[in-house]
Amino acid sequence: MLTQPRPPPIQPKFGDNPAVGSMFRISSNPGQTLLLNLAEDYLSRGDLPSRVDFRETGLLPPVLNQGQLGSCVSNAASNGLRYLMAKEGIASFQPSRLFLYWYARMDVVPSETHTAPPNPREDSGIYVHSVCSAITVYHSCPEPLWPYNDNVDGPFSRPPDAQAQNWAHRKCEASFIPLHSNNLQDLKSALAAGFPVLIGIQVYQQSFMQSQNGIVTMPEQNDVAAGGHCILVVGYDDTQQVFIAMNSWTADWGDQGFCYMPYQYLASPNLSYDWDALRAFAMWEEGPSAASYNNRPANAQAASGAYFGESNEQEPSCFQRLCCCA
Repeated sequence: MLTQPRPPPIQPKFGDNPAVGSMFRISSNPGQTLLLNLAEDYLSRGDLPSRVDFRETGLLPPVLNQGQLGSCVSNAASNGLRYLMAKEGIASFQPSRLFLYWYARMDVVPSETHTAPPNPREDSGIYVHSVCSAITVYHSCPEPLWPYNDNVDGPFSRPPDAQAQNWAHRKCEASFIPLHSNNLQDLKSALAAGFPVLIGIQVYQQSFMQSQNGIVTMPEQNDVAAGGHCILVVGYDDTQQVFIAMNSWTADWGDQGFCYMPYQYLASPNLSYDWDALRAFAMWEEGPSAASYNNRPANAQAASGAYFGESNEQEPSCFQRLCCCA
């Protein structure tokens, strides 16, 4: 269900199909957009290759299954981080999806847009930038320390235990870069530089849910909007005019768990928003330096100040809380 109303023109409907009705939840908050420029180490736009596909590196982890829990964002982030570990030669582990889902969902300071504390039992979904902020502040732990369970009455409603928290704070750190949503050149630059990108999209039943072999089409006027979802973009192809994305609905969905999003789809602010590139991952034997640890933001909302700027305390209206499962 919708946790908050969101602006037109997209008006998702839930419950028409029992198999779809519980799959999508999305909410939005008002505000203005202030995005950072791309990092200096991104490839120049004139140097972009015509095709990038992380699958060809052999470093992508297996496609995940988020099950019935609305944790699409944390599933995408977990696999994005695991790819960075492999790319940087770090011993691979699956970052705990429930660890990320808890802190991105619950670590919210009351404000004009958050007047009440989040309900830990509400499978409300999260923003893409919220999981990135949570990664910046709380990092993550290996999934065996805080295992995944998609039971909607299960452990997602509890905070990670002390062992999981201590491991995350002392052992690893990650960074991300917000991108200009709907700027295809920025997205291709990030991918060409080797950075997987988390992207929020609006999902339609026919164009996405029922897509054949992972080939997503532009939604027709009579297509039914099902809600918001997060995918991990891992490549593009100028010849086919598509971005290549990893989903979290098992390898049985789409093209072995992947889909092909038209450039036009991601260029539309009505269909795609909240883009963040996962940039680096580091680990220590004894934990980060005291200065690094002590200077971290107090909470995930403070971390998002780098995203929105000191003078902007609200999320843009185009950013929407995503919660999608299959």
